[in-house]
Amino acid sequence: MSLANHARTHCHDGLLRPRCYVAIVIDASTRKPLAAPLPAGGLAQAVLGSQTFERVGNLGALSVAKAWAPVTRAPPTGDFFRLRGNGIRCVRAPCFSIRVGRLNTATHTHLASVLELAGPAGIDAKTLRLAQRALATREGLLGSGRVVATPDGGRSFDATQLYLRSATPRA
Repeated sequence: MSLANHARTHCHDGLLRPRCYVAIVIDASTRKPLAAPLPAGGLAQAVLGSQTFERVGNLGALSVAKAWAPVTRAPPTGDFFRLRGNGIRCVRAPCFSIRVGRLNTATHTHLASVLELAGPAGIDAKTLRLAQRALATREGLLGSGRVVATPDGGRSFDATQLYLRSATPRA
């Protein structure tokens, strides 16, 4: 596992590495191993700790609170962001109605409009509607990609992958 938007992650042994080995994934609420795997290629809100295993010693343990599944098979490129609608509705562009925050950082910017969020190649209309609905929630929508300038002076999010909240497999 690795921390989104960082080249290195503090692993359970205190060392910085590009990726950390995790021996067990546990449910943050029950503290028991997950009954099913996390979504392939997904994202998780989690805490990396350690657990002692007999004959092996301390190994990485990932405590997962929330999980998001990718909407297509496209590989994510760019940075990872949380996108949230801010309630502003406009009649002309540019309309800065989406707040965008890089995951695991304090930086943010605003986007032009929900309509500019086209999504990654291969996304179907139903999934795009679910993604647009997620923008209106407190939790928002997760995506990978980049923020780009538009000809009208606004900004849009060029998504390479979108992630919808999935049920965290319970213990």
